[in-house]
Amino acid sequence: MEGGHGDPKSRGGGDGMGHGVGNVVELQVEEDTAAAIQDGFHDGGALGSEEFEPDFHDRGRFAQGIEKAKRTVRVGNIEGDDDFVLGTIGRFHTMETQMDRITLAAHAKINLSLRILGKRPDGFHELETLMAPIALADTLEIAHASGTSVSLTCNDPEIPDGEGNLCVKAASLFLAESGITHGVTISLMKRIPHGAGLGGGSSDAAAVLSGMNELFDSPLVTEELMILGASLGSDVPFFFHGAPALCLGRGEELAEAPPIPDRNLLLVKPPFPVPTAWAYGKYERFRDPAMPVPPSRERFLGGIPIVNDLEQPVFRKYLLLPVIREALERSPCVECALMTGSGSTIVASLRPGTSPERISELRGMLSHEFGPSLWMTETSFA
Repeated sequence: MEGGHGDPKSRGGGDGMGHGVGNVVELQVEEDTAAAIQDGFHDGGALGSEEFEPDFHDRGRFAQGIEKAKRTVRVGNIEGDDDFVLGTIGRFHTMETQMDRITLAAHAKINLSLRILGKRPDGFHELETLMAPIALADTLEIAHASGTSVSLTCNDPEIPDGEGNLCVKAASLFLAESGITHGVTISLMKRIPHGAGLGGGSSDAAAVLSGMNELFDSPLVTEELMILGASLGSDVPFFFHGAPALCLGRGEELAEAPPIPDRNLLLVKPPFPVPTAWAYGKYERFRDPAMPVPPSRERFLGGIPIVNDLEQPVFRKYLLLPVIREALERSPCVECALMTGSGSTIVASLRPGTSPERISELRGMLSHEFGPSLWMTETSFA
């Protein structure tokens, strides 16, 4: 499943493109700390049917695990960005910190490109994806609570609030790995739609890990937080960066991204999700040599080529999505339009200088053609 905060049932991978990779710092966890589970990945690339359940009893053992591991999370060495491997909560745009609670913004992402390079021996897909955070964000408040349990409330009734929620999983995992026996409450204000290819669940999970670490006086270092995050979803490490990155491997390896042009964006989502597991499964069938692949039009955001290998298989099933994209690209104020991740959101990059009146006309046209159930919001790169 994609989106939301539930537990999908597949081995897909993150959302994918790539260029050259710079130096790579490899973070590792002990092989024997990973336990196979049946849950799959979450929005754009979780770790499939395996999830880490480390059994570290102290920080020293955790450090030994990092040295011995065979499972890896890779973080690119970004030239000129000493804070690429984050050690602070700042990249999550802390809105308020008190002694007993912390409030954070968890930003959505879009995939400007997504390339699937093949199937890996472990069953996952090898990916290259250029991902960028956007201003659209959920808000989370994490507070101390009596007892030892984790509870969650959310403004969206479709989001599960129990152990299947990715925020609850992240908080429980943090408490277990830090050795803390203390309860917390999480209040989640959802603005990022689920099943949309926008990474809302993964971003929320990363924010919970960082927020918990801040709330409990930083018992874990950033590398440990990123390893925990990767056990929840292959794209979770991306959200510790807070800036565009080239994501490789299953989506958990980060490298330097090319400069992203400054653009305003219009996000358009029909009233249905696209399950990520289904999309990757259909891609495997779609790439059969016996099936002809129609040529696709070249698209660019500034000088960045825009491509998504999942568009053609997804568009064959969800016929409304290519129609929305074509309607957007007919508008003179749209530079290019693309599906992000496995969908179902279509992202329109607006030409520089587009007036609010023109954007309002564009939104009105979309509502008239596709009905009031279309979700739309204006945003920008974060």
